Amino acid sequence: MPPWSGLAEVWRLERLDATARRFLLAGRTASTSFDASPTICACFGVKSQAILSAIADGARSTEAIGAQLNAGTNCGSCLPELRRMIAAARAPQKAKADLPA
Repeated sequence: MPPWSGLAEVWRLERLDATARRFLLAGRTASTSFDASPTICACFGVKSQAILSAIADGARSTEAIGAQLNAGTNCGSCLPELRRMIAAARAPQKAKADLPA
């Protein structure tokens, strides 16, 4: 059985594309092109994995994420979560920088 988060995303689609159909028929995790991560920005349907990828690619502010993905550029309700995700990604880097040489 596919994970609940994946099924929940499929049920939100207006139309099932080929990937979503295969996901349901196979009864297992979708291919890598189907992002079942949680939606962070409801206004633009931006998923957690897309945001994490943008951060890994160098987006270091909500403005940079907004420019790349549109997340956080409409109602702003996702901005606190975007800030948390950026801070969490910086934490390991900051810890390394704080180590004595």
